[in-house]
Amino acid sequence: MKTPSVEDIIASFPHPILPTVQGEPDYHTIHAIRKLLQANSRSIDSHLGGGALGHLGLIVSAAAYSIVAPAHPWTNPESPGRTPTEITGGTAAQISAERHRWEEAVTTFRTRATVDQALKKQIITVFEPMYLEILNNDMVGFANTSARDMLEHLFLSYGSITAVDLERNFENMRKAWDPQQPVETLFKQIQDCVDYAEAGGITIGEAQKLSTAYTKVFATGIFHSACRRWNERDAAAKTWNNFKTHFATAYRQHKQMQGESAATSGYANAAVAQPDEDLAEAAIDAFANLASATAVDRTIVATLTEANSRLAKQLEDSAQALKEVKALLKKERGERVSRRPFAPSADNYCWSHGYKLARNHTSMNCLYPKSGHKKEATKNNNMGGSQALKE
Repeated sequence: MKTPSVEDIIASFPHPILPTVQGEPDYHTIHAIRKLLQANSRSIDSHLGGGALGHLGLIVSAAAYSIVAPAHPWTNPESPGRTPTEITGGTAAQISAERHRWEEAVTTFRTRATVDQALKKQIITVFEPMYLEILNNDMVGFANTSARDMLEHLFLSYGSITAVDLERNFENMRKAWDPQQPVETLFKQIQDCVDYAEAGGITIGEAQKLSTAYTKVFATGIFHSACRRWNERDAAAKTWNNFKTHFATAYRQHKQMQGESAATSGYANAAVAQPDEDLAEAAIDAFANLASATAVDRTIVATLTEANSRLAKQLEDSAQALKEVKALLKKERGERVSRRPFAPSADNYCWSHGYKLARNHTSMNCLYPKSGHKKEATKNNNMGGSQALKE
């Protein structure tokens, strides 16, 4: 039951050495590192979370994991204990089976913990210490902090995304795809927008991804037959991975059939070549998918509207508070002027400085007396002192 060391696991990663981030991180640098960590976590086998995605659940949120494995949520295993459960009166076969179960549980538990330590070690080497210092406990360091905790902290503290940013992201997600560009640009555009929205606190489900991507493909006027074949699939087969495979194949076939000259001359003529029945059927399917996408868009817009309302209320409250503070400051300044000790007094006199001085300035308490200064001098008996400002 020997568990690989942290160093062994890092060495087995597809990205054992990650690029360092100099200075304060932002969304894009954190996101790029998370992509590499996701690939590393997937590379270590595990039967957890359905068994097909390695240890991806150590990096992504539960909501994000549920999109790629909806029937198999990721759950961190609990410690199986130091020894197998004792079976009183059990047969040799039962005792052997229990020990085998316990050994597997120990391996799963230790491997998960070691992979998490390896991912944390990579994160710590990527970012400057000050940006993770708040998670560094004086007694246990990062022992009680997971790799996912670190990434969530970085996104929250340095990858802040506003409601305006999210709206721009959704606008970018809805931008048309140019079929003269590789179909992979479409897939990347959709996935980048989904990742950005998740970092901003909004989860875009697989149905929304598929509806948006399908609508873009159909709008080109080229892939009606491929769209029809896609819609003939069972609902269970309509996954994001299958979508990419299906339309990547269709794109390659289109390039082969049309040739480079047709691909660069625009795609309007290619649309005319499609049979009318394919176009009509694909249009019906497209409108159905668009309706589904619109329903999800309304939910997203509602979320953004609520966020904007909260921001507007906060700005209104802040403006009112600022107005009140300014009024208080203005009042305070007025009171200070009215009672300031340096207002001139017609009764004060100083042998060194003359008449009409500040209320606390007299010959007796002059702070800057001249040579020969006489403290006993007053307005009525200036004792030959200064005549400055005398009326």
